[in-house]
Amino acid sequence: YLGFPLISNRVKKSKFAFLIDKINSKLDGWKTNLLNRVGRVTLAKKEKLTVIPTYTMQNIWLPDGVCDAIDIRVQSFIWGKPCCHWVGWDEIVKSKQ
Repeated sequence: YLGFPLISNRVKKSKFAFLIDKINSKLDGWKTNLLNRVGRVTLAKKEKLTVIPTYTMQNIWLPDGVCDAIDIRVQSFIWGKPCCHWVGWDEIVKSKQ
């Protein structure tokens, strides 16, 4: 109904695979190697990556595993290849003020 999964039993991570798929399809369209890190952070913050799960979270509490999977995918987009992260994730998600 209106894009929300109808859940009558326990909330499972598999019910929210569509959110992770939407984020993956959005990130796959962006060229990671052509952007510098500031551009990647801007795209991750300002574009629809943070808006996609927000609509679903208005009615349903997302499991921690779904939130962690989204964070991991966005972090790998920002940092590119797995390497040493020079800045903590809590610093990246802070507002500019």
